[in-house]
Amino acid sequence: MPSPLWFGIGNGKLYAHTAGAKVKRIERDPRVRIAPSTFRGRPVGAPLEGNARVLSSGADEDAERWIEANYGWTRRLYYRLFAQSEAGVYLEVTPAPRS
Repeated sequence: MPSPLWFGIGNGKLYAHTAGAKVKRIERDPRVRIAPSTFRGRPVGAPLEGNARVLSSGADEDAERWIEANYGWTRRLYYRLFAQSEAGVYLEVTPAPRS
């Protein structure tokens, strides 16, 4: 199911912030497919497969730093204007080895 996420890339991994609805699915099966998409989630490029994990509250500072580096002030403005809060969870996606 396509759904857009705030994301950043660092240390060879993709970090994303989500409201938390995807956590149960990721805990059951960490395999994910990620693709560049429009703001509404319509894919516009080839997908990348990987394994996701939910970061603990102590490990999410690096994730937020990478996401902030990707969006800067536009993300902060979005949360001020449209979002009730920045509550949610951070995900770390490690790319699957290519065969």
